[in-house]
Amino acid sequence: MKDTKDNIQFRILYFLGICLIIAGHCDGLSIPLFQKWFPNYSFHIGLFVFCSGYFFINNKNKRILKFVKKITKKFLIPLYTWNLIYGIIITILHQYGIKFGVALDWKSLLIMPLYDGHQFVFNLSSWFIIPLYFLQLINIFVIKILKKKDCYYYINFIVSTIIGFIGLDFSIKGYNTGFFLFLVRLAYFAPFFALGMLYKNNLEKYDKLNNLKYFAILFFISLIVILHYGGEKAYTPSLGNDFDNFYRPFIAGFLGIAFWLRVSKILIPILQSNQYVMKISKNTFSIMMHHLAGFFLLNTIFNFINIYIRNLPSFDYVEYINNIWYRYLPRGIENFNLVYGIFGILFSLYVNRLTQTIKKWLTEKNSLIYNKISGSTIIDLSIKGLYQKSYIDY
Repeated sequence: MKDTKDNIQFRILYFLGICLIIAGHCDGLSIPLFQKWFPNYSFHIGLFVFCSGYFFINNKNKRILKFVKKITKKFLIPLYTWNLIYGIIITILHQYGIKFGVALDWKSLLIMPLYDGHQFVFNLSSWFIIPLYFLQLINIFVIKILKKKDCYYYINFIVSTIIGFIGLDFSIKGYNTGFFLFLVRLAYFAPFFALGMLYKNNLEKYDKLNNLKYFAILFFISLIVILHYGGEKAYTPSLGNDFDNFYRPFIAGFLGIAFWLRVSKILIPILQSNQYVMKISKNTFSIMMHHLAGFFLLNTIFNFINIYIRNLPSFDYVEYINNIWYRYLPRGIENFNLVYGIFGILFSLYVNRLTQTIKKWLTEKNSLIYNKISGSTIIDLSIKGLYQKSYIDY
């Protein structure tokens, strides 16, 4: 995310992407966001993988070991830290009647994130971290070859798309559970990641078509695809169990990315100085990690009100304890989904702020301890040096 500091368009694209994911988890927030043309989930995670590939090129001159250390710190340490925290929380909540999620043990903590990622439920949206981590791990070797010639990026995109086709074909044939699901996710990510690199290195400089022509072409292609298949289709790459064929998911994904990529460009004059947009854009990782926990916390507040303050007639306690996706909608009014979306984002930002405060405190404390220890050592060495110097002089 640090690489986006001078790229306002992609800052806005990150903002739009995370809002679309939150909307997708709240039945669209009752806001029409072109779902009939670019359906929820058909491109959401692909958009973030595309952005990851776009900025990945900045690492092409880095040493491999340094890069591996960087992404391990960026991806795996936060993932397993929050897995431990949410694993403890869900295990405790089981004692109070909550039915979803699995209890914390060595398998759920260390092994299941590799091929599942949904085991502790609250952070199930972090399932993408493992395949993206390994995709970057693979591509740090690939980029050493790609950077030599511009045409190699086209070849890489074609090869990656073929890999994507093979992965989806495996999924359609039933190879989409356990370790196979990890491979399907990795294969699904590959074309979007390669497209991001290709766009950054080769295509962005030609992206100058005026908006009217751009959108006319985009909607025409989308209409042809929808007419051909008899309607729009959404996908859930996290499960890999609803792909209808091996190529349409990528067509839908590329179209959705192309649409919101141009929208983000159009919105630059409007949103570039908006502090809230930039704040959300800089914290998409935390929002992905924590927004479902925010939904559950809001449900818990409503459950408390329902039991101890006043009866909420339409609150469903059975759904509350069994389903992380349950949202209390007063009188069945779907517009209330917007409250969940906003609360999920604000909760995630608060958790991130709290986390940063704790990290800063620990860093300062460790630095203080280190300085005390090293300071004593310096004094000892100085005294020792003085005696040595005196001995030599005399």
